[in-house]
Amino acid sequence: MRRLDEHDLRFVLREEAERHRPDRGAMLDRIARGRAEREPALRDRLVALLRPAAAALAVAVVLMLGIAGVRLADGGGPDGAPVAAPTPVAPTGPAPATTPAAPPRASTSSGTATKTKKPPPAQPGRDGFLSSAGTVDPNTTDYWAQGTVVIENTRTLTALEVTVNVAMTPGLAEAGRFSTVAGNLLTATSSRKDDLLVFRFTLVKGAVLAPGRYTFAVQFNHAPGRRSAAGDTYSAEATAGGRDAQVTGVFTAG
Repeated sequence: MRRLDEHDLRFVLREEAERHRPDRGAMLDRIARGRAEREPALRDRLVALLRPAAAALAVAVVLMLGIAGVRLADGGGPDGAPVAAPTPVAPTGPAPATTPAAPPRASTSSGTATKTKKPPPAQPGRDGFLSSAGTVDPNTTDYWAQGTVVIENTRTLTALEVTVNVAMTPGLAEAGRFSTVAGNLLTATSSRKDDLLVFRFTLVKGAVLAPGRYTFAVQFNHAPGRRSAAGDTYSAEATAGGRDAQVTGVFTAG
């Protein structure tokens, strides 16, 4: 047999390579068989390598939990500091509906409700056993004025207070006051309150005032010119036989 030289050998190999058609399916099967044969061996090697590390980790976790349990049992945190109780968190969302509180009941004694004694509302001019009238004294001038209140009571009074409120106007200053009630039965005072000059006549505690007509007058100076009494008012509160009465009024021309 004739030996092929290098040139002929290359020519023959090239022809064989051109005629060859690789079987793709067979190649993929061989690759799959090789991978299947290698995977169990690789898995076994990984398990063998990781088994000691996993055992060491498990031991470390058990030791850490044991130490933490001892510290918590002693009332301390991980660093030995006391453990604070958890702070409760207020619930969020709309507040629950509340039931309106029932109105307070009057206190009772021996099964009977205790009633609070309320004075009757003030009446203009007359209230039961008490009547009144307010006038501007006819002797009033362009520099001086007097407001007069007349009280008439049909029953004996055990308490009485008459108040006259004079509106502050330019140049207003107190000039005097008097009453037809005996001086030892009455006290009289005056004071400034906001934009008012207030006169007050009060029956002395323990004194009584017989049925009759009584005058209470207040006097004051003012700036030159006719002064209007439109802002002046009076009121009176009285008690007789355990009953109360109140009256109010304004001052009309006398």
